[in-house]
Amino acid sequence: MARILTTQALHPRASAMLAGAGELVVASAIDPATLAAEARNADIVIVRAPLPPQLFDGAKLL
Repeated sequence: MARILTTQALHPRASAMLAGAGELVVASAIDPATLAAEARNADIVIVRAPLPPQLFDGAKLL
């Protein structure tokens, strides 16, 4: 099952649609360190905020 990380909460309808595709996780914060840590095991990231380049250093599945 895919792990889907979103930088911010999504519309309930979008969340419901994505829940069928995998585990939907909303980032607990959007600072670079938190995003990098929470993206580490993500297969997909839905971006609603700028992403720091170092996020991709540890997110090998993206």
